[in-house]
Amino acid sequence: MYRLLPVFAFCISVSSTAMAQTPPGQLPGKSQVITLKLPASLLLRGGLTGWMKQVIQIPVTGLGQTIYVAGKSDWIADGFPSLIPVVLDKIDKKKEGIEIQFKPTANRGAVLRLLIANGVDVVNALNAIFVMDGPGSAAVEAYKTEAFRALGQHAFTGPLAVVPEPERRAILEHAQTTLHAIKVSTETYKNETYISFDLGGGESIYNDLQFSQSGMVAHRFNTDLLPALKSSAKAIVSNTVGGIELIAGLQHRDFLRENSMPPHFDVLKVYTPMNAIRHFAESDISSQQLADASILLHNDNRIEVVLAGPQK
Repeated sequence: MYRLLPVFAFCISVSSTAMAQTPPGQLPGKSQVITLKLPASLLLRGGLTGWMKQVIQIPVTGLGQTIYVAGKSDWIADGFPSLIPVVLDKIDKKKEGIEIQFKPTANRGAVLRLLIANGVDVVNALNAIFVMDGPGSAAVEAYKTEAFRALGQHAFTGPLAVVPEPERRAILEHAQTTLHAIKVSTETYKNETYISFDLGGGESIYNDLQFSQSGMVAHRFNTDLLPALKSSAKAIVSNTVGGIELIAGLQHRDFLRENSMPPHFDVLKVYTPMNAIRHFAESDISSQQLADASILLHNDNRIEVVLAGPQK
């Protein structure tokens, strides 16, 4: 599991009306806005060079015309495309290859450094990793369609492979735009088939001096997981889906003794049957009854959660 650090300000509010597409076979100019294809889930595994520097480093290698990003050739299906607008910042020659730095147009968030290995065609690598045009362009929308198709084939496997393409696309759109998930997959747990949504680490960092383990779980469940489950009741209509697995990170640290350190990262997994989710969406059962109908694992240990009362 990765750490979701507060360095991703995925602001995609740049107008594409004044953007010219980079011609094939050329590097983008420093003022040219281009769009990053790499999945957010892959970016989160990039090496961070210092807690406050907000620099993501990703190695790029190649074999023939195939571009490997962080050692993966099928990275397009690793998660939702980030589609972050960036501009080229600087290029440096390193012993291992060419290091190219990109910065987000929003003037906030992490900068990205790609280390393109010696022998890899730089222009070919950049064309694989970026759409050479800005957000909202036809080229970006075409890539999003391509990425969603690949992600659907990768995510809907086993019993869920029969889910038709239109419903796959609707579920993926719901996962990205409503749940802000970074990854979707098919999971089997205790002989039930679940559609799994990875929600990442969230924005909150809990203070260990104020929140116990059960308090963190209850707060995350109430704040993020209940709305996610309720909104998914209408988005998932296939009877093949037995339930939903939500994966959510819990970032926490001691604000007195560890204030300048990266947070600890716990993993909460929640398995909830679809029939309980639909009953909750129709107000037939309470949030506590929904939690009781679910299986909750905190760092792979089963727990119970009490949603009412002080969450400390």
